[in-house]
Amino acid sequence: LRTLAKAGGGTINDIALAVCGGALRRYLAERAGLPDEPLTAMLPVNIRPKDDPGGGNAVGAILASLATDEPDPLARLHATAASTRRAKAELASLSRTAIIQYAALLMAPLSLAPVPGLGDLIRPAFNLVVSNVPGPTHPLYFRGARLEANYPVSIPYHGNALNITISSYAGTLNVGFTGCRDAVPRLQRLAVYAGEAADELEAALG
Repeated sequence: LRTLAKAGGGTINDIALAVCGGALRRYLAERAGLPDEPLTAMLPVNIRPKDDPGGGNAVGAILASLATDEPDPLARLHATAASTRRAKAELASLSRTAIIQYAALLMAPLSLAPVPGLGDLIRPAFNLVVSNVPGPTHPLYFRGARLEANYPVSIPYHGNALNITISSYAGTLNVGFTGCRDAVPRLQRLAVYAGEAADELEAALG
């Protein structure tokens, strides 16, 4: 992904989102469920300054298009990158308190999911969550055994049946797909299609 980001002039996040969009487009098309409108992802973002010692909530959220309606991988990348740029610009105009409140508002429909009869009342503003979590930059060991990879696991909710989390570790990026087996059957195909979407984008970038 880092190589693709340099070749395409975008960020690693933009490349990752474009790859996810390509994988989801193929997966949904195979199941005759590809919508005309692009899927929307909710992206958690860290709003804590680098010198912040920590403590309290410091997580915001933005909405970004995955451009699943776009068959061309380069056009999908450009559409996704433009979407994230707009969302980040809007976020930059808000105060830290407003950003946190906005993120809470986005997540509010999912908070109704555990309440019987209320889960279907309000549709979330996004179709899935895609997050990028920075991990250790150096290899970790346990009693001499090297940790080779770190695949994250998240929690799907009613109305949000798929979560894709990307975690960096020692110069690599590990991607975890967590989904509802009923709403997203044969989830392993998404992982395969993501690899093929990355190859497709690499070929398009030359």
